Amino acid sequence: MAGVLQELLQALRPWGQAVLDLVFPPRCQVCGAADAFPLCGECWARFPRISWPVCDVCGRPLRGPPDLVFTCVPCRRRREPLRVRAFGRYDGPLREAVHALKYRGKLGLVEPLGRGLAEVAAQDPRLSGVDAIVPVPLHPRREGQRGFNQAEELARVVSVQLGRPVRKALVRVRDTPSQTELDEDQRRRNVREAFAVRGRVDGLRLLLVDDVVTTGSTLGECAAILRRAGAEDVYAVAVAMVVPDA
Repeated sequence: MAGVLQELLQALRPWGQAVLDLVFPPRCQVCGAADAFPLCGECWARFPRISWPVCDVCGRPLRGPPDLVFTCVPCRRRREPLRVRAFGRYDGPLREAVHALKYRGKLGLVEPLGRGLAEVAAQDPRLSGVDAIVPVPLHPRREGQRGFNQAEELARVVSVQLGRPVRKALVRVRDTPSQTELDEDQRRRNVREAFAVRGRVDGLRLLLVDDVVTTGSTLGECAAILRRAGAEDVYAVAVAMVVPDA
């Protein structure tokens, strides 16, 4: 009897989905276009992707031929430079997509944005060949308010695409104020000692995942604490990067 009921429910599922689609048409979670859940082709095409050349360390766009390999001056001065790559600029429809995911809980966007992250990581063997993927953690209070950690959701998609496990090797031990209105020095002080390592990371090559990189302060602090705990190499990838106007 249970088997017959299961078969009946399976047969009726497409009809139920059709009714739901009629009442609540699937729409693009960015622009609202009908029949394009979770993301329409136009929004995907309009994402302002970051193309080569980029700084070999921070990943910010450079002027020059696509095969240019160059480290920008600020990165040459950094004590512990962190190799970062980003899918696109934090602008236009990509900014809207990040906001829709992060602040409006449009979790359907996790899949396409995560695939974009995986594409970027796959371009660099150092990023794609890591031992594990580490999401940048939220403080438990903030994650409880939001109901999810967008970096962790994205990391799961990257994990599937790259065939590398997710490892929640970091915890946020201090609930820091929002960084939105802070300059680079303030951001760096704001996240100092805000994270702790959970478990052993000795000798591991790790890929940090986050939604947005602005000055790199958060990713830099995460990388520094993982290195101090014994990680062999730490890299980072983000959906979007804030790129100052030239």
